[in-house]
Formats: sequence, structure tokens, C-alpha cells
Amino acid sequence: MAALENKGTIARTDIETTRKELAEAQKQLEEKKAELAEVSQATEAEELKFRHEREKIVARIAKQDLTLYERIRGAKKGRAVVPIRRGACGGCHTAVPPQKLLELKQNNRLYRCERCGRIIVSEEIAETTSAIVPQASL
Repeated sequence: MAALENKGTIARTDIETTRKELAEAQKQLEEKKAELAEVSQATEAEELKFRHEREKIVARIAKQDLTLYERIRGAKKGRAVVPIRRGACGGCHTAVPPQKLLELKQNNRLYRCERCGRIIVSEEIAETTSAIVPQASL
């Protein structure tokens, strides 16, 4: 009988301990939910800001250029525009002819890599863009 009472006492103690642990875990869960909601709200606000900035920029881009960009972006896993690095396309590393390098520096129109089809820009343009918009991933 004493052994049975002892087991009952141990079981009650275990239940109490488990309830305390459960209460602590629920408290931590609520804290984490609050943190997540805060981070999520901040992220949504930042996303909205970036969407507005993008809309302003898109409004200044010719429709055909934007269509080209969106098509390439979808086909090239988000990397539609790449800089020239050491005389080669930053996407596929194919050498760009010297004449095209000179034309790129004039920045008169869009140029595409003959091999991968991405829009290519001079290093100067890429550096200028990165300085203006640090998160810019051409």
C-alpha cells in the first residue's frame, strides 16, 4: 500500500512539474509569436516601401524595355541585368566585343549579351547604381 501511495505521490509531482513546464513553454510560445508578429509587420512595411519605389522607377521605363526585362528576369532566375566585368558578361562570362564595350559606356540604349541574352551594363553604370541603391541586384 505504501508503495502504491509513493507511486501516486511521484505521479502527482510529475504532473505538477509537467504542468509548470507546459505553462513556461506556452509563455515562451506567446513571446515568440509576438516577436514574429513584430518582425512580420516591419517586413511588410519595408516591402511596401520597396514596392512604391519600384512603381516610381517602373513608371519612367519604356514599356518595351520593361517587358524585355521582366521576360529575361523570369528566364534567368532573377538576374536580368548584369555588369561587364573585365570585358566579359557578368552572367555567362562570355567576352564582349570592344566596339560594344565602347557603345555600352555611352549608355544610349539597352544592350544584350549575345550568348545568354541578359541585359548588360558597363561597370560604371553598375557601380553608380549600387552606390545609389545599395540593395540593387542588377
